[in-house]
Amino acid sequence: MNERQTKIVAFLDKEKDWVKGKDLALIMHVSTRTIRSDIETINSQIQDGWIESSYQQGYRLHLQVSSNSLVNKEEIPQTPKERCNYILKKLLSVKECSITDLSDQVCASVYTVEQDLKSIRAMLREDSELDLIYRKGLITLSGDEYEKRRLFKHLLMEEVDDNFFNLDCIAHLYPEFDLYRCKEILASCMESHGYSIREMEIPMILMHIGVALKRMMQFNLIEERPSDPELEQTVEYAVAKDLYERISRLYPIKVNNDEIEQVALLLLGKRAMDYTDNIIEINGWVYDLHDITIQMLNSIYHHFGVNMTEDEDLIRGLSLHLRALSDRLNHDTSIKNLYLEEIRWRFPLIFDMAVCAGEKLRAITNLKILQDELGFLALHFGASYNRATTSKRYRALLFFPNDQALSNLVVSKIRNQFEDRMNIVSVEKAFEEKKAKELNPDLILTTIPLGHSMDIPTIEISVFYTPENEAAIFSCLNRLDKEKGHAEFLAKIKNLIRPEYFYNNFKAESVEEVIKSMADPLINAGIAPENYAQSVLERERFAPTSFMMGFALPHALDCDVAESIISIAFLDHPIHWGAFDVEFVILLAIRPSDHELLRVFFDWWISVVSNQIRFNRLKHQKNYKAFMSTLLEE
Repeated sequence: MNERQTKIVAFLDKEKDWVKGKDLALIMHVSTRTIRSDIETINSQIQDGWIESSYQQGYRLHLQVSSNSLVNKEEIPQTPKERCNYILKKLLSVKECSITDLSDQVCASVYTVEQDLKSIRAMLREDSELDLIYRKGLITLSGDEYEKRRLFKHLLMEEVDDNFFNLDCIAHLYPEFDLYRCKEILASCMESHGYSIREMEIPMILMHIGVALKRMMQFNLIEERPSDPELEQTVEYAVAKDLYERISRLYPIKVNNDEIEQVALLLLGKRAMDYTDNIIEINGWVYDLHDITIQMLNSIYHHFGVNMTEDEDLIRGLSLHLRALSDRLNHDTSIKNLYLEEIRWRFPLIFDMAVCAGEKLRAITNLKILQDELGFLALHFGASYNRATTSKRYRALLFFPNDQALSNLVVSKIRNQFEDRMNIVSVEKAFEEKKAKELNPDLILTTIPLGHSMDIPTIEISVFYTPENEAAIFSCLNRLDKEKGHAEFLAKIKNLIRPEYFYNNFKAESVEEVIKSMADPLINAGIAPENYAQSVLERERFAPTSFMMGFALPHALDCDVAESIISIAFLDHPIHWGAFDVEFVILLAIRPSDHELLRVFFDWWISVVSNQIRFNRLKHQKNYKAFMSTLLEE
């Protein structure tokens, strides 16, 4: 398939529903006839066909297609903002790129891409020391790495979502071996030794195993040091040794004792520090691992306002990683990080934290930290963020009419894997909807087909509890996390946007006049302090908050307000604001205690403006009731 056809598949996979041919043609900038031809090509190249066709409804991805086969897809940039972000990512990943290649990749004309490049260049000159160099049809992004990462932080407020530790995404990076099989072997080894770990720890351990196996297959073993007799007496060491012995029967690898000890230390968790000292030596200088780790986390807190210094799992894991990193650097060896590109582009803020931590580590030890190593650091920060955002345990109801002993085994497996996120409140042999409602579950697990009228996610699992069942539960819990956060936010936003601070045909001739006129009512009401407007203007001078879609999100830095309010103003005529013309303004007055709400608002607002149809409707709803109705629609 060509690039456009791949993007058609990616777009249909994203929509999860019927898409009319004329809409696909509009997005791809081709005719409906070309779309029909592309669909035929796609279906001819994939056994059983990928795409269903309907004369009335259009096209949709065939239900039997697994998203696993689409792990390398790229979403099609549809709006100017999405195109500019895509182009920036592309320019950050390659030394240079031709404008015709960019045109093909974003499915837009060369003229459209040229206009996007002008917008990008204007924005870069306003906000940073980066610049676009355009020479002989080739585009280059000029500037240092830290400035580039700062740009990504400004453009993409990424949060760690349910794909950060998605096993599908991890496994496809290793075609040389079956990571799913390794996961089954790990589970079998733990069961043989009567051992269990938290479900949230498994992806990180599998990542380590994947990296280690890849390295061992390339005959690149970590240096073997004197063994630790006390560590070798632990059940964790026995599990790790059993694991590698079984894997070595499947794949051509040589395993030394140090490799086994590394996995054992990961399994030990907090107790790992009992078997390692806290001192490392680099270039003749002695350093305290715990002290270095805390300095790195304090640097992240200083730059990003994210406090990870109380996450004991992170401190322990990071300390162990720094020990291995110092060994590699002392012996001038390196490990290829297969997760690097995935992290850089999907989670730029997390990678930015790793860059910051790496700079602090370099300042302390005078060691140059390679990007592959930064990627490994980012995995630890991503794991910490995951733990911080999955604290609530959901109530699960399990229907298991089969053998009691088998039921107990399944319950034990599920509890061991999901104890941090889910509690099985009851195991029932027969289904009674009235009783089920009384138990008030968040989700239902069942080994038999179950019909009911309750609006509750229901997952059918095997009596033998397969890896597919585990993946389905994991996915469901992630959806519940998102829905919970979204519902809580919608409840709050109704109180944030009030009729008295909603303005239509707002008259102003400059950015300063808009901000002062919108800030005055908040100051007069005692919501904002006297210096509020000045603080907002200072933030604008640092970097304008206007966006290509025609709106601005001004807000203050280091200025407390009495309560959180969002003020909306539709201007009577567009005003040039930074690099863009602005039609409406969203003034954010958020209390420090509601800082998390501000982050969620940005993420949610990005989802609103990314839906072009919804956003265009929103821009035309210029009275409070209609605006709120459109804003809050699902």
